[in-house]
Amino acid sequence: MNARQRRANNGSATTTTTITVSPDAPVNGAAEDMINHNNTTGNGMTFTHNKKYKRRRRPNSVPSANTIIVVMMILFAGIMGASLYYIMSDGVDASTTGSTTTNTAAKHESEEGGQRDRRRQSEEEHHMQRHMQEMDNHRRERRDQETRKRKEIQEEINKRNHERGFSSLFHSISGLFQTTPSYHIPGAMDAVGDKSHSYAKLRKKYDAILPEDADRSRAAVDKLKKHKYIPKKDLALEYDVFDCPSEPPEGYPQQFNLMGLLDHWGVDDTKAPKQIHQGICYFDFQTEYDKAVTYRNMEVPFVVRNDPAVHAAAERWNYPGYMEALMGDVAHRTE
Repeated sequence: MNARQRRANNGSATTTTTITVSPDAPVNGAAEDMINHNNTTGNGMTFTHNKKYKRRRRPNSVPSANTIIVVMMILFAGIMGASLYYIMSDGVDASTTGSTTTNTAAKHESEEGGQRDRRRQSEEEHHMQRHMQEMDNHRRERRDQETRKRKEIQEEINKRNHERGFSSLFHSISGLFQTTPSYHIPGAMDAVGDKSHSYAKLRKKYDAILPEDADRSRAAVDKLKKHKYIPKKDLALEYDVFDCPSEPPEGYPQQFNLMGLLDHWGVDDTKAPKQIHQGICYFDFQTEYDKAVTYRNMEVPFVVRNDPAVHAAAERWNYPGYMEALMGDVAHRTE
């Protein structure tokens, strides 16, 4: 068989089977027909059966078009998957790098902000310490000035006392041994007030000049009053401070907003306005004494006017020469 025949017979093969049957062997109908159909001999029969078989394609044979397409699709899918993986990896790296850069910048900015805050806090603390130091120095200087002033006053007093000599000392000693004052002060209480002989002597002198007279004392005090204050018209008071009820009304005394009060009368303004924030009741001692007692028992504030004893004291204190004689050369503080 030449090469062409081999290539032609490459897809199929033929097999031949020879069977010899003994003449004495029993056969059925199908075998008999087969024997009659083939060549028979007296001693037996022989028949030949030919069958073609398709040969399987060798593994290294040429693949079909579908196989090639499937293989190419698989390769393409693999290439695309690898490319997508690398692209995503680059994106993740870029995102990670960008996030790291952003975090670093934010951290750096936060550190700078913290440094600015600490620097500002340090400056404020330094400024506060310097301010406190200045205040301490100012208080120390003022205290030293007061100390020097008191020392100068005491030296002046000692000097004057020394100049007065023994007469002043004798007068003081004689006053200590005198038990009963030579003058009884009108209206004086037993356990309250100055009980010295010098004060009794002074009061005896000026009581003779200013004998008890309620009308005269009230007129003298009225002349001393330079201002007459009235409540502001826009306060919307629920009661008249110059004619209050017998008992404190609800919400008495009326309160006011502090900022409104300071806006109306500044803390640095020594001149008082004519209209003020007044919510406290005024009572005349001679005509509204019972109201004043009721308000006192209710423990609420009020103002009493026209007390004859107060008028007499105010008239005496403002009489020329009285306060100088009462205070003498001793320095007194007042606030």
